[in-house]
Amino acid sequence: MKKRGATILTRSEESADRILQMILNSKYRPGQSLSQRVIARLLNVSPIVAREAFRILEREGVVEIRPNSGCRVVDFSLDKIKGHYLVREVLEGLAARLTSERIQKEQTERLYSLADQVDRFFNNPESDYRKLALIHYRFHTAIISLSGCREIAVSLKQINIQDLIFFTSRIVNLNRLRPASPSWHRDLVDRIAGGNPGEAEAMMKLHVRKGLDDILLSLRKDEAEREFICSEISVNKSDFLP
Repeated sequence: MKKRGATILTRSEESADRILQMILNSKYRPGQSLSQRVIARLLNVSPIVAREAFRILEREGVVEIRPNSGCRVVDFSLDKIKGHYLVREVLEGLAARLTSERIQKEQTERLYSLADQVDRFFNNPESDYRKLALIHYRFHTAIISLSGCREIAVSLKQINIQDLIFFTSRIVNLNRLRPASPSWHRDLVDRIAGGNPGEAEAMMKLHVRKGLDDILLSLRKDEAEREFICSEISVNKSDFLP
């Protein structure tokens, strides 16, 4: 059996981790069906282990299991994305406030290290978008964890893992998103470490709100590009008409 930190994983938990990695690597994309039989054969486990792995991933918000429809990777809609960011704005704002009230020096250094990594990735247009998505996820979950509030962590767990899937699937081009400043994430840590919980909360809310605005802008640009490409194809086809 493998370990996750100090915890020994069961065969089903190990299988769930492997399926999640395949999803994050875009082997399976949002909305795509997952066959219990195929997954069992791929992972060299029994169908019972595969079924329990699906159940674990369902509890974590990674997949959806529906009667008579089987299992599929969680899918996304514009309303769902907006809902995620509305919840994140409130709860991560509160997490930043609580973290600001209790953060220690070594924890601050760890946050700065994560923030600098995220900023470097965002400032490089050629960054690996999967690595960017993962380090960005780690940065935000670190702040949530440092808040010391289990209820916030539990409430945001599914949303954060689904947003990670959303970004690694490249529904939105992360390389197109541009922070408000080259040190946007370090600026956020400055507020958290600055000793003013109210400012930390306000900055986090602004941070999350800007993230949603950037996503919506990127989606509009992608849609405009698709419409342009379709119109160009239509024009080119007319050249071959009698």
